[in-house]
Amino acid sequence: MNLLAVGAILLALMVPLLRVDRPQTVPSSSSPAVVPQQSGTPVMVLLRFVHAPVEASLTVGGKVIPLRGAGLERQGETSLTERGQALEMEFKAAWPPGSAATMVEMRAAPDGMPEQQQNIWADAGSADEIVRFMWRTAP
Repeated sequence: MNLLAVGAILLALMVPLLRVDRPQTVPSSSSPAVVPQQSGTPVMVLLRFVHAPVEASLTVGGKVIPLRGAGLERQGETSLTERGQALEMEFKAAWPPGSAATMVEMRAAPDGMPEQQQNIWADAGSADEIVRFMWRTAP
């Protein structure tokens, strides 16, 4: 348990460094920049794959969350609504044909609230799941 706690703390400390370390692309004048409108508590979503997918996407409220990263780890940002402390996402991923059953670890870390984790199991080279996270407020 101590090792998992230390690992979670190190991961939380590493996320801002990864964001600073990655080069930012400048949008060209021909394509308008998409700026997500976030109202509410920001949430960092981290996906860790056992086997690298050929494609992966997260959708919240009909809006696709841009995912950064490649290979076995992707991350994106969304927000909790002002009204509630819940997050519902649609996760889709596909792996190369002939891939074995695999697992995806999804972590959601809202600002000022504890991080939560769920595992998604994928069979037959694809996954299409609705994932829900809920945070309780202190009484």
